Amino acid sequence: MPLAEQQRYGERFREPAAFEDALRTAGRLGGRLVQRMYDGLTDGTVTPG
Repeated sequence: MPLAEQQRYGERFREPAAFEDALRTAGRLGGRLVQRMYDGLTDGTVTPG
């Protein structure tokens, strides 16, 4: 496969990989947010609305 075509494929593989990384980061951050909400409800800094 010519180098230029290899480079195009490489770029196309990097795009979904970056998207997957962003999704994983969002999942971790979402988990932290939920844990802090639980903690706030438990310690009284967050009240049920």
